[in-house]
Amino acid sequence: MPRTPEGIEIVEVDEAAIIALLRCVSLVKLEQTIAANVGAAVERNESAVYVSMLQANLEVCGMTVAELENHIAENWEQIARLATRMLLESSGTTSPDEESPRQLSAGFGISYAIYHQFLSWRTPEELMAYLQNRRVPNRAKFALNLQRWYQQVREG
Repeated sequence: MPRTPEGIEIVEVDEAAIIALLRCVSLVKLEQTIAANVGAAVERNESAVYVSMLQANLEVCGMTVAELENHIAENWEQIARLATRMLLESSGTTSPDEESPRQLSAGFGISYAIYHQFLSWRTPEELMAYLQNRRVPNRAKFALNLQRWYQQVREG
């Protein structure tokens, strides 16, 4: 299997698989839960550009679409709590702000599911390689925050 410069195994993902994932019951349920928790609406988006961005993200996470679907189905409640905590804390609040509703694009839950999977089953080095590949700014700080949020969610 080919690898990225960071050593991440590239998993081939085709456009049809991404569109199927966007329509997957467990992902839709996850995203609706997160959106309700943060006072947001989910906008359906299957444009070629958006699907291409999701495809690039999935190809370097080291999971197949089927593995990601299974991870979401088995862990959606914990992923939803993690995403909710991340979204609310990053906005500087602890509850949804009804004055300024948010709009989230369908598929946004994929990133949170990937983060959760890395935090649950992979090494910190693999997480850092993934964040580096995705060009996440201040990735060391972001990784520490991810680990802190994940720990808080696990502890209840």
